[in-house]
Amino acid sequence: MDVLSVICLASIITAAFSKECSHPNKTDINYHWWSCGKGTIEIHDVLVVNSEGKEEYPFDLTKPIYVISNVTNFGPVYTDMTLSMYLWYLSPSKGCKYRRIPTLGMMEDLDACQNGVTCPVPHGPQRIKLKLDFTPFRIILSKLKRNAVFKMRYKVTDRISGATFCFVVETQVAKHPQ
Repeated sequence: MDVLSVICLASIITAAFSKECSHPNKTDINYHWWSCGKGTIEIHDVLVVNSEGKEEYPFDLTKPIYVISNVTNFGPVYTDMTLSMYLWYLSPSKGCKYRRIPTLGMMEDLDACQNGVTCPVPHGPQRIKLKLDFTPFRIILSKLKRNAVFKMRYKVTDRISGATFCFVVETQVAKHPQ
């Protein structure tokens, strides 16, 4: 093997093991969100703020954050709902693809009305404010690297009808519970 081949091979190996992922959807400067699925609640916009009502990016998950959203509920009044949150992180070791963070069910099938959803959710257009408090999930979030990119799916399901609404937020996290 000639010297040039050795240098090229060493460069490729170094790049493979030191690769950093680029921020998808400009998450280096702002969060990115989208609605997931076709439910009876249509989400028109999402604004994430801190407890003082100010936009803050990247997010500080050591304190509750709030999602303010204009929505339209085309279904009935919802009073008995569950909340499930799913998390992924962007992994350089897997070709810059998202890897699911195992939560062992700790963030699934929670009582939505006791975990940040203002209940009941009436029929028609409205502005809702969801409280997202990640501090009870310290053990899970402590595995995230500071300034890492992660994705969260927030899904609310009506226990009676099975109707759902959900959104995904792709973001960078400045601080997380230790």
